[in-house]
Amino acid sequence: MVAVSITVEGEAVLEKFGVQDSKKYGSGKRAKMARLAARPAILGRCRMASVSFCAEAVDAYVGKKGLDNLERKGALQLLLDVGATEEDQIICDGQPIFQRLNVNWPNLIAENKADGKYVAVSAASILAKVARDEAMDKICQKYEPEFGKITGGGYVNKGSRGFLTAYEEKYGELPPECRKSWTWREKKKVVETPDLFDLLGD
Repeated sequence: MVAVSITVEGEAVLEKFGVQDSKKYGSGKRAKMARLAARPAILGRCRMASVSFCAEAVDAYVGKKGLDNLERKGALQLLLDVGATEEDQIICDGQPIFQRLNVNWPNLIAENKADGKYVAVSAASILAKVARDEAMDKICQKYEPEFGKITGGGYVNKGSRGFLTAYEEKYGELPPECRKSWTWREKKKVVETPDLFDLLGD
């Protein structure tokens, strides 16, 4: 998770620079390089803080306390880290998760798809995506000598399933970087067969 603290003037500069929701850059190598190129411009005009959680921590919250609570905990830490005050306007991406933080932060606004509406949130989404890409690159570098080229970027898709399946078949468990609560296996289609009496008729 990433938070940025930026002035109105800084937002205007980033808007002219073309900063937008990280997803709008697309996927693939070109999109990855575009987000990476935007990072210096963002960091040069804002204060930034980040927080990440290990797989075990995420699994613990999924199993007991709820993942939303972990995300709220992270958001509160980020607000403190960037030096936010009650007078500051705070915008969070995700209304159902972060709206309740408004109790202690009166100027906090939580909106769905805020990363596509506010430059500051777009900037934070880019920094978070770049950090995620770099972390995933390190994971690939760790396992590719043994398992070959890893594709999929860590998302639920054929590439990620292929690596996780191969790892699980060899070691009997998932790699330590993978959340055990993650539903990554492809769901098998259930084919309904007619009942014998349906075949026979009345």
